[in-house]
Amino acid sequence: MDVGKVGLPIVDQYTYLGVEISKDCSWDTHIAKVIGKGKAQVGKMDAILTDPNLDTRIKRCILMNVIVPKLEYAGEVWEGNAKLVKQLETVQMTAAKKILRCSSTTSNTVLRAELGMRPLKTNRDMRKLNWQYKVRNMPKKRLPAIVDRAVWEKVTKRASWNKVGWRS
Repeated sequence: MDVGKVGLPIVDQYTYLGVEISKDCSWDTHIAKVIGKGKAQVGKMDAILTDPNLDTRIKRCILMNVIVPKLEYAGEVWEGNAKLVKQLETVQMTAAKKILRCSSTTSNTVLRAELGMRPLKTNRDMRKLNWQYKVRNMPKKRLPAIVDRAVWEKVTKRASWNKVGWRS
């Protein structure tokens, strides 16, 4: 592919603003990278997360402000397969178990309740809804708004409404 006089190489994946964009439109490479960064961050913070002399509230702040952002990076734009999403949650829950010094069999629901946190998927879904609201309310000439309208028109042409609901 050429842009002007400069040839652009064709690649299988490209990193843009820290997001791995794959040729096959899969998010697996990006999510695997996010999981790796999350695990590395938990490892770096291990001494803090397991310190019995440090208040749990401080450890929770570290989890929510240092580890979780790495696990949610660019979550507005991607949706992973069930296996990778479970691995993401496992990284968060591993850190939570270290903070509370719980066994590996402790329920994730109990951990979330104790630390006052939501599943990562819930956070991603909330951020996606927030982003969608912003796109719908931005000036019509902005590229995200143009793309959103084009995609919405494409989707609504394929589907029709009946008394029961949407059908394809």
